[in-house]
Amino acid sequence: MRKLSRMAPASFMIAVICSATIAMAAPSTAKIRYNALLVRVTPRTTLADEPMHISVAGVAPNRNVTLQLETWDADGQAWRSWARFQATRNGTVDLDRAAPIAGTYRGVDGMGLFWSMQQSSGRPAFFYFPRSSAAQYSVTASSGGRAYSASFFRVLMSGVGATDLNGPVFGRAFEPQTAKVRAGVVFVGGSGGGHPWDADSALLASRGYETVSLDYYDYHDPKPGLPRQLVSIPVESVLNAITWMKNRPGMSGKPFVVIGHSRGSELALLAAVQSPDIRGAVGLSPSPIVWPGLPYPFTGKDVTAWTLGGSAVPFAPSEGFWERGQAAHQGQLQIFATAFESALKSNCGCSIDIWNIRGPTLMLYGRDDQVWPASLFVQTIEDELRAHGRSFQDRAIGYADAGHFMFEPYVPQQHRITINYPSGPVNFGGTAAGDARAAVGAWQEILRFLASVR
Repeated sequence: MRKLSRMAPASFMIAVICSATIAMAAPSTAKIRYNALLVRVTPRTTLADEPMHISVAGVAPNRNVTLQLETWDADGQAWRSWARFQATRNGTVDLDRAAPIAGTYRGVDGMGLFWSMQQSSGRPAFFYFPRSSAAQYSVTASSGGRAYSASFFRVLMSGVGATDLNGPVFGRAFEPQTAKVRAGVVFVGGSGGGHPWDADSALLASRGYETVSLDYYDYHDPKPGLPRQLVSIPVESVLNAITWMKNRPGMSGKPFVVIGHSRGSELALLAAVQSPDIRGAVGLSPSPIVWPGLPYPFTGKDVTAWTLGGSAVPFAPSEGFWERGQAAHQGQLQIFATAFESALKSNCGCSIDIWNIRGPTLMLYGRDDQVWPASLFVQTIEDELRAHGRSFQDRAIGYADAGHFMFEPYVPQQHRITINYPSGPVNFGGTAAGDARAAVGAWQEILRFLASVR
């Protein structure tokens, strides 16, 4: 196992880089003094899912000051945001209280600079944190012809070991280096494949959860034994990850939770129905039924997405729906809804028996999801759970102005609303501000849910 560094000491966490005089404040605050100008970034140590506070002092009264934030993603691409503020008559700006007069975000939002960052160059892509224990940021304040910068770090892993899993379980494991692990978690991504939830898995491990960021198929990074298409994926890929974690030190008798996003919610929920070790399930933009697989190149014929015990899991037939819907000038949501209603009426046997999960469930979704009708899907899940009179506490929460990708707090939202691929734009729904607000609330709900599972 390759162990990564524990949380660095306070002097490392807020590293100051500037050519002016530096004055360090009390242990909880970093101060950068530029003659009369002062920039504060607090607290000095924080996990990447926690807010930071940025303020400026020493600006000329009622004068403008511009802040720019910069960081770098897993591919080395720079992301930047900026905001211009008018200082108070005392020459101060507190981002928790002040709305910018211009910039990449609007309104009062202390973390607005973080989620409104824009990709500076390169092919449009989602923001992913670098594969390291902390991500470096640089904030620059400029006013009256002076510009000064400071670097600080957002911690992804604190007291966590990371292990690459290359078979029979694939993905990346994050293991708390603590005497007592709270539970085990398997994170399952959507139809894009790979293991995109590494940063979130690392943050959960920092809070005491043994976590596997599962790779159940990977088109871009093929490995022997790992499927390259979302076709005939064994439900056992999740169950094997649970077994792997059960055999880790300190995991005996611990509960397990699965978290699945979009198409990955199908796989996660199917596994939760099968395993008595799984004591809770979280669906992010979830589906109550199984959809067909996604072969590359697409043949126009339905194929199975998931298997169990070597047999195909029944799925909702979709052949012809896309062609007929597009011919009728229907949007993606209407096509999905039509196929969904048809599947339910046909008694296809493709419903996921979520009511058989041996623990509580949490369904989180954006009310403006434009990938598929998440509101309809979650309402169906709620109706089924109520109809079966479960004794567990099942919850569903929808977020206004939020789309399909709104579950990671304080990360850049650009491209998570609409992304321009060479083949054309894809609309995921929501707004940048709406997704940012929803992400904070959804992440807190996930943490509360995990803490409640026994």
